[in-house]
Order: sequence, then structure tokens, then C-alpha cells
Amino acid sequence: MLEFSSMAQDFVEATSSLVGGRTINIMDREGTIIASTEKERIGTFHQGAAEVIATGKPVLIETKDLPRYPGAKEGYNMPIFLKDELIGWWASLDARSRC
Repeated sequence: MLEFSSMAQDFVEATSSLVGGRTINIMDREGTIIASTEKERIGTFHQGAAEVIATGKPVLIETKDLPRYPGAKEGYNMPIFLKDELIGWWASLDARSRC
């Protein structure tokens, strides 16, 4: 997982600059943040990712939803698939208001 985490960190940093400096996270199958433009969040649990794990579907977290999502901030949480296998999740903070 260390190699994937390193690639994921490179990805979030490169992608953030392409989307106006948005905060981007990538989480593993357990809902732990493994890469983030907010490096202090790496290694912490993200409840939004846990919901994506359970449903396999994107989750939008708004300010009013934060009490239900420990470790999360406002934004979209999307599944990452590789050959039809759910391998992780990414999140973009406050993406809806910046589109």
C-alpha cells in the first residue's frame, strides 16, 4: 500500500493545482485518508468514505450533514474503481460551490 499511497499523494497534489487549489483526499478500503492536500489529515478516518464503501455510490456532504460524518468536511466523495473492483475513494472539498 505504501507505493499506492505515494502515487496517490502525487496525484492529489497535481490535481489540486488543476482544479483551482481545491482540497483533495484519497481514502483506502477502510475509510482512512491515505493522501491529501491537507497532509495533517493523512491517517485519519473519514466517515464519508465509509459510506461510499458500504454503497459503492458517490456521497455529497453538506455543512448540515457534518455531525453524521466524523472526519469529513463539505464536498463530494466518489468511488475509485479498477477493473470493476472498488479500490478506494477520493473527495474534493466544496466542489459543488466552485463548479
